Amino acid sequence: MDKSIYRNVYSLSSKSKFLGKIKVFASSRWITFEMFSKLTSFFDKDKFEFINEEDSLKLSVDFDSNIKTDGFILDVRQKAISIQVSDNRGLLYAIDTLNNLAKKSDEGFEIPIILIEDEPSFTHRGIIEGFYGTPWSFEERIDMIDFMRHNRLNTYIYAPKTDEYHRAKWCDLYPEDLLTEITLVFDKAKENHIDFFYTISPGYIKEGEYAFDYLNELDFQRLFRKLDQFIDLGITSYGLLLDDIDYQLTDKQKTIFSRPGIAHAYICNRMNEYLKEKIKNYQMVMCPTEYHQIGESRYRQDLKENLDKNIKVFFTGDNVCAEAITKSDIEMTRKAFGNDLFIWDNFPVSDFTYGVREYLAPIRNRYSKISDYASGYFINPSLHYHISKIGMQTMAEYAWNSEGYNPDNAFERALREIDEVFYKEGKNFVEFVYPSVVSYGKLHEYNQLVIKKDYQSIIKLYDGLKKSAEELLDLNLKIIEELEPWLKHAIAEDEMVRKLIHGNVSKEELLIYLQDKHFLGMDLIDKLICESKLLSDKEYQDLVTKRRGVQWYRVFEEKRWKK
Repeated sequence: MDKSIYRNVYSLSSKSKFLGKIKVFASSRWITFEMFSKLTSFFDKDKFEFINEEDSLKLSVDFDSNIKTDGFILDVRQKAISIQVSDNRGLLYAIDTLNNLAKKSDEGFEIPIILIEDEPSFTHRGIIEGFYGTPWSFEERIDMIDFMRHNRLNTYIYAPKTDEYHRAKWCDLYPEDLLTEITLVFDKAKENHIDFFYTISPGYIKEGEYAFDYLNELDFQRLFRKLDQFIDLGITSYGLLLDDIDYQLTDKQKTIFSRPGIAHAYICNRMNEYLKEKIKNYQMVMCPTEYHQIGESRYRQDLKENLDKNIKVFFTGDNVCAEAITKSDIEMTRKAFGNDLFIWDNFPVSDFTYGVREYLAPIRNRYSKISDYASGYFINPSLHYHISKIGMQTMAEYAWNSEGYNPDNAFERALREIDEVFYKEGKNFVEFVYPSVVSYGKLHEYNQLVIKKDYQSIIKLYDGLKKSAEELLDLNLKIIEELEPWLKHAIAEDEMVRKLIHGNVSKEELLIYLQDKHFLGMDLIDKLICESKLLSDKEYQDLVTKRRGVQWYRVFEEKRWKK
């Protein structure tokens, strides 16, 4: 057992073990327990058979309100197992952990004598499907619920920017086919004790039928009518998103609200009051227009003074995708908003690269005690679901135990979770796509090879990259289908690098190569193209610099401390 994924693990004897009475159902292995206390209804009797034999393991469960939400204490002894939890989800995680501890032996299944005390750093841990581009498919969302259950994520927030019924046509009711799909995802989330948030973004359109006017009561009625469509399904958690919009008020609106923050507090409070009237136990989060930057502003002050205090507020850090979130960042911003924060972490989201990049890397540079200032941590993934799983798994580990989080160990586990061959054969390819806003990997080290004209080492690097890409392309995995354009690009980049080094490439060949928009994370080839002088300054700017994107590798110390 990898103890690093648990908060506190006490192995009473590394060699001690006991054999539980085991029964195997289908392809899953499950321990058969005698139940001493009444458990909740989520137990599937196809997986658990409750028996009363003398040699069976005895399992007792106690609910203790002093244990943190979703936390558990699992105490495994020779003849009995006890679990202490404060809620059903904690019980679910305890049972999952117990089954994961079971290892097959010649005599049956072995379980270590062990005491595990485990609890999450963040109360709310989840995924927000909030990226631009093609939303995930229905099948991917269904699979996502299993992924979340496996990684102890407890909240899914539905907010795809290109769902026109969420944003562009916010007041139109969902057609029956789309509503049915959302309902099925909600139902599966509920079965797995995962909270489902439906969000709406009425402030995106400024003119015409879909514009929202803070002074128009009919617009509020349209908003409430839309919410009713989901309230009727049994959904109890909601969000109002005001990000990425023009938040300037009209002259008429200014006579009542003065400033955007006051108007935004007003619409949120009206929605909050409506939910309070319709739903007994509900949750609400809002995303402000000023969702990044650090500390105070007039807009944030207006929200602090006017927004209902039970409404959570999203914050992404010092930028849309933050290079780091420090103690100072979160402390100042929590004070600026006043309300409890939800962290909207824009990683491994890649929509801002317009299809150029995807990231295979762990989350880094997040203060280990953000949960002292924010109750929620949410992952905004890429439109490529299976690629996103790698970064998301590391972020799930951070959300559960941020103080014990080790990015390198988490990353290795995430790669192995995909496939052992993928982990082994993909190392060189992964190294080349690793650089991102949160970690530059070996970017500087590799660029130094160009500066030193160490072409032999560069060719050796690309030998490994090409072999890695070719090995991965032979794997029958869904992630490979998504990575295929970058894997093929890696092979083409290997060929182009060799030609650039040996000076036997024409401008026409280079231009054909650059027609492929997919870039890897290392920009070593950019330096070689620049050295070749095959492109004019404008061509280089248009075909390489602009395509790779703005200079988002910021110098952290200059931004933070040279003020």
